[in-house]
Amino acid sequence: RDDAFEYTFQEETGCGIIAVADGAGSAKFSRKGSEIACESIIEYFKNVEKETIQEIESAIQKYLTEETDDYGKKLSELLGAQLVKAAFTAQQNIKEEATKKEAEVKNYSTTLIFALVKKYQSKYLIASFWVGDGGLGIYNKDKNEVFVLGVPDSGEFAGQTRFLTMNDIFADSTV
Repeated sequence: RDDAFEYTFQEETGCGIIAVADGAGSAKFSRKGSEIACESIIEYFKNVEKETIQEIESAIQKYLTEETDDYGKKLSELLGAQLVKAAFTAQQNIKEEATKKEAEVKNYSTTLIFALVKKYQSKYLIASFWVGDGGLGIYNKDKNEVFVLGVPDSGEFAGQTRFLTMNDIFADSTV
């Protein structure tokens, strides 16, 4: 009941975006936190500057033409920066809501998983971000396999997780 999700398909870019958040049941306003997180992700990607989209698209095309480590690294850096900025924006929007309501940010605790998907001829580009104990994977029906897109972001002890609202989530990132 504290979960939220949002999705969209951008005709202009051909990119699908999905966001899923699981609010902490023990946090008073976690339902609102998960809602803000998902809405923020969709809104962020609606407003990425055209120049940034063109730069990413150029890197994708170069990588598809010649799958070198250099092109892969550049593409990863460009996409990674946008994923982190989107998540940071979601965190800031939650903090803004907490300030406005004169509530503690931890009362809005939520996990967040989101992904961008775009098809290129016979290949797909899938970029994902997550914070918390959820998971995201791709199921290959032909091989009966699941490819997991990351590692659950759990806490130090069993049953403990990390939340988007925690201050240290972006400590090692460039936002």
